[in-house]
Amino acid sequence: MTSSLSSKKRLLATKSLPLEKWRKRNLYYYQDLERLYKFFVRSGADVLEIGSGLGNLLNSVKPNYGLGIEVNPHTIDVARQKFPDLKFLVEDAEFYQGDRTFDYVILANTISYFENIQKALLNVRSACTPSTRVILTFHNPAWEPILSWQLHWVKECPYTT
Repeated sequence: MTSSLSSKKRLLATKSLPLEKWRKRNLYYYQDLERLYKFFVRSGADVLEIGSGLGNLLNSVKPNYGLGIEVNPHTIDVARQKFPDLKFLVEDAEFYQGDRTFDYVILANTISYFENIQKALLNVRSACTPSTRVILTFHNPAWEPILSWQLHWVKECPYTT
């Protein structure tokens, strides 16, 4: 991982976060996201997840080889314990230099945390072949007022990548 992390990413990388509790509180959303990705990602494929968090989504698609990258080392430690058959690296997508290609690259609610989206996607491109599928999900901006209200009145989401 590079030392030139943004302040937002630096906070993520140093803060110990109650991610499992947040996931349980919002389990319907995360299970829905997993169903969506399982529909698009062929089981037994090689999968790279950018912003893998605790590894639940990566595990749910049942990859032959699964690599999750995440800027938070504490999160990576938990993911490695939960899913020892998957590989996890502390890495910033904006500086990712992979040494292999994947059938799928997934980015679930990750893109908004990149300071330089183009740079991140160009780096991730090195993990792609012409047949690689890049699947990117992002919340609908129409939800911004509701999400802002929720963050103001409800405990803020500890998981941001």
